[in-house]
Amino acid sequence: GFALQQILPGPTFSFTSYLGALSMKQGGYDVVGQAMGGFLAVLGINLPGLILVLFIVPFWNDLKKITRIKQSLSGINAVGVGFIFAAFILLVKPIGFDFTAIGILLTTFLILRFTKLSPPFIVLAGVVLGYLI
Repeated sequence: GFALQQILPGPTFSFTSYLGALSMKQGGYDVVGQAMGGFLAVLGINLPGLILVLFIVPFWNDLKKITRIKQSLSGINAVGVGFIFAAFILLVKPIGFDFTAIGILLTTFLILRFTKLSPPFIVLAGVVLGYLI
């Protein structure tokens, strides 16, 4: 599973293949079953985007002129924002949200927004500060 993970782009897609293979291993399948699990997991995460690119994007300019689709786009965008906010709440809820966390969040946002520091450097600085604090 790990070798299959290494040849795929992006951490989410890589991790998906690994989880697919690992879940098949937990189910008692042999190496072929594990490879199939990794492949199916990759297919499952990539197929929606592939369908959009191949079948929706070529017709998007025509589709968004249809009144019902045009009206639904603002609702679809609102749902997307809601999902992102819900994921944020689910991630923050177990660790609590005190004034220190709010300060770190605001400081990180301001650094990202108003400086040209690279995000990996900011993450590394956060790790060091977290260790020191």
